[in-house]
Amino acid sequence: MRGYKIYFAFGVIMILIYLVAQFNKPIPTDWSASYLKKDKIPYGTFILYNRLKDISPKASVKNSNLPFYNTVKDKGFK
Repeated sequence: MRGYKIYFAFGVIMILIYLVAQFNKPIPTDWSASYLKKDKIPYGTFILYNRLKDISPKASVKNSNLPFYNTVKDKGFK
């Protein structure tokens, strides 16, 4: 009976070590291209949107919910 207690204790310790390792593992980086002004992922534009006034202080910023292609097409840029 004593042998089973040792195996049981070893199993519980191994499960606890596994759970701690899973809890502390790093979160993988999301590399999806979203370009939303609120996203802080590498392809999000959170910092750019918040620093537009520093980059060009005299420019006006307008928000648009249309895709970039439609916005440029409607404005007549070629």
